[in-house]
Amino acid sequence: MRTLGRCREEGVQSGHFLQSNAPFLGIRSTCFSRVSRTPIIPCSSSEVLRHPGEAARAPSRKELEEHRRSVGICLVNNSGLVFAARRVDDKHGTWQMPQGGIDSGGHENPMTAAVRELKEETGISSARIVALMDEWLDYDFPTDIRSHMTGSWTRYRGQTQKWCLMYYYGDEKEIDLDGHGEREFSDWCWMPLEELPEEVVEFKREVYRKVAQQFGPIIRRRRGQEQMSWWGGK
Repeated sequence: MRTLGRCREEGVQSGHFLQSNAPFLGIRSTCFSRVSRTPIIPCSSSEVLRHPGEAARAPSRKELEEHRRSVGICLVNNSGLVFAARRVDDKHGTWQMPQGGIDSGGHENPMTAAVRELKEETGISSARIVALMDEWLDYDFPTDIRSHMTGSWTRYRGQTQKWCLMYYYGDEKEIDLDGHGEREFSDWCWMPLEELPEEVVEFKREVYRKVAQQFGPIIRRRRGQEQMSWWGGK
């Protein structure tokens, strides 16, 4: 039997369902970081992903001047589905994963930013960082979007993102799109990661394909393992 992932609109008790693969029980890592009130402590044994033969690379000064530094969050639940949401200003019915800027002061690392952004955008704190993609992924804003930008956004032609794979062990009652600053999303959904590149806005699709290529195999090869051995408990 195939597992179903629910898409839910705020205020609606039941939603439509998306099909996924067999049940998922977690991803192994030798060191975890809590997404909670406790601070994130980077650990050398965390799983860091990069393309074969590719050295670690931070954004160059030129790239930082042209692309806003940000994080992307691939949040996977116990069924192997990832969290996706629809922006309040979306006019095309697209879905995306949570993301947000890294504090420009330079004192916030990507993992800390991921924890903060996830909490601010979704209310979620019951999650753990499992893997951090070594590569920074860039996308450019289309001309029509840039033409409507104001303030500090006018300095950027796009965003450069560090992506985190995180495991969600909480109850869905914890998910709250209100009350955490300016509301980002109108509704949310659990869906298979491999489907997201076709559901996201077009100019982010290549980034999402790379995220699926990197994190998808981790999710698939860990299916069927006992939850406690994957996550080390809560």
